[in-house]
Amino acid sequence: MCRYVDEAIIGAPLELTKEMVESYKIKKVVVDKNKPVDPRAVQVAKELGILVEVDTTETLTTGEIVQRVVSRHADYLERQRKKLVC
Repeated sequence: MCRYVDEAIIGAPLELTKEMVESYKIKKVVVDKNKPVDPRAVQVAKELGILVEVDTTETLTTGEIVQRVVSRHADYLERQRKKLVC
């Protein structure tokens, strides 16, 4: 997950409802202002004043994410190896 995200709703319907906002206690709905968004998906968020549009410049690719995970795993294994030697 992302350090800025508390929870993601997998399989959420396209249209956000007021009941969903209340049930899940949604505080913010964030969209990238550089990518097209179906207006139905954000209508309720706009009406409730919880829609946040961000200007992302991140170009992170899936390959880069995988490389980070692999790299950090190797670092973790090395730290654990050093602890066992001491």
